[in-house]
Amino acid sequence: MRRFSTLSVLFALTLVLTGCQSADTDADNSKAEGGDGDGPASPLDQSVRGIMVAKQAHAHGVLEGLARKDFEQIADNARSLHDLSNKAEWGVHRTMEYNHFSDQFRWQTRELKRHAEEKKLHAATLDYMQLVMTCVRCHDYMAQENLVRAELDAGYLAVRR
Repeated sequence: MRRFSTLSVLFALTLVLTGCQSADTDADNSKAEGGDGDGPASPLDQSVRGIMVAKQAHAHGVLEGLARKDFEQIADNARSLHDLSNKAEWGVHRTMEYNHFSDQFRWQTRELKRHAEEKKLHAATLDYMQLVMTCVRCHDYMAQENLVRAELDAGYLAVRR
């Protein structure tokens, strides 16, 4: 029963991530094609989009590793997620809250990698779920504060400290 619950949660997270990715991809494709009247996406917009696409791919890699109990795949994708979060393109916002979400994300990727290396499936699964929740909370915060468009319209990247 416990295994069924874990698999159900993982499946639900996959559906959520896939749904978000599909909606974002459709909107992004429309914008890139000039569907909203603003013309093609800016280079900054494209670099941020590239980071998010890579983040989704590595998150999917973690999920796949969890489902298959492939601890090496989990650790490799956790490491890649951590590396992504240290790229300059990641830091497009200059708020204390955004920095907090980024710090949480980095900590959770380190924990995920550690638990994968220790071959602790349930701990790694919990790390993954917390990581996804951090992403959802951060994206919700950015939408509420209208930071996505404001930062991209300003045409700059935050300077990493």
